[in-house]
Amino acid sequence: MEHRREDYADVYDALSESGAVAGSAGNTAGGRRKVSAAYAEWYLPVAQDFDFTLAARYDRYDDYGSDVSPKLSLRWQPLDNLTLRASVGEGFRAPALPYVHSQRAFSAEPISDYRTCVATGFSPVLCGGDANGDNIADGPENEEEVAYQVDSYQTGNPDLLSEHSRQFSVGLAWDPLDWFNLTLDYYRIQIDDRIRLISFRELVGLDNAGQPLPEHTWVKRRSNGSISEIQTAFVNEGKLDTRGLDLNLRASGNLAWGRVDSWLQVARVLEYTVVDGDTRKDPLGWVTQPKLRATWRNAWSRGDFNLAWNINYIGSQQNPAEVPPYGFITSGPGVRVGSYTTHDLNLTWNAPWNGSLSLGVNNAGDRYPELVGYDNQPWNFHLYDAYGRTVYFRVSQKF
Repeated sequence: MEHRREDYADVYDALSESGAVAGSAGNTAGGRRKVSAAYAEWYLPVAQDFDFTLAARYDRYDDYGSDVSPKLSLRWQPLDNLTLRASVGEGFRAPALPYVHSQRAFSAEPISDYRTCVATGFSPVLCGGDANGDNIADGPENEEEVAYQVDSYQTGNPDLLSEHSRQFSVGLAWDPLDWFNLTLDYYRIQIDDRIRLISFRELVGLDNAGQPLPEHTWVKRRSNGSISEIQTAFVNEGKLDTRGLDLNLRASGNLAWGRVDSWLQVARVLEYTVVDGDTRKDPLGWVTQPKLRATWRNAWSRGDFNLAWNINYIGSQQNPAEVPPYGFITSGPGVRVGSYTTHDLNLTWNAPWNGSLSLGVNNAGDRYPELVGYDNQPWNFHLYDAYGRTVYFRVSQKF
């Protein structure tokens, strides 16, 4: 059993809050919650080569409610060097305190909207319609339309609930040789009531289509149809369904010139589908959603010296010729990002005083990400960094 209290505070200066400072960086916010949980697990050996485990966890949050997470795991070892395994379970993710308690914060986001564009004085063609003002798209606008800034706000959602998931996996662990073993696992994860921030672009699209907007969000218009204000928030909306394969290959052995260990991890996503309202999105393989990622770790050791060489790989991505206006896909049609590989090196000396000295370099090839814009940034910060070659020296001491 466990019990904890979480406190959140994000304090801004009074001048920024009052609007005396140009621009906006947020607003003061704070909140707290108490969480109590109970967990139990039963290991049941049915036979010498077969067992299963039952587990369950109950969590109680004093701000939104409770969740129960059950799990069943099976393990069968038909051979000494072969193990088959499977598991099924449910989970949840509680809303973060900033998502719930953040105060309304001002921004001035660029928005494309036909009615506002025409009211501003641009021609219907430039705004996305034809010469007569017809053929107005009801969804989010294309890249050719005029963008302009509007008063926009982001706020917390006190009615936000947890999102829930269902997981299933099946796999094997095989040791065909004394110096080599592998594991292969298939998984599927489904998430309901996803916690996500509705983009301003999506809100404008819903408003143009006459569809209801989620709670605590709105698009306000003037009498001439132009947008005067727009507000967004985190909401429970949509589903996510993903499945894939995880492969691990490990080899190790003692050679005349030292011990060598090698470990290859490969993750292949087979499906990644997001459903928001009536919109189904299948962005797997598109920019920001690579199908393949891999890491190859290699280590050589002899005496007090260890040398490590790690290779990190992110697969290429490419948008189709026609990209639907999905809120989280911000790069254009046909855009391609090539594969990305970096090399990390490290040399460690294990000192006789129960310590160690390490000299290493991350991204030894000084590889930088391609400048393909994402989320108003010059590249995708979620996948890549731009630190370039980073050399470090580390001293460690154990007591």
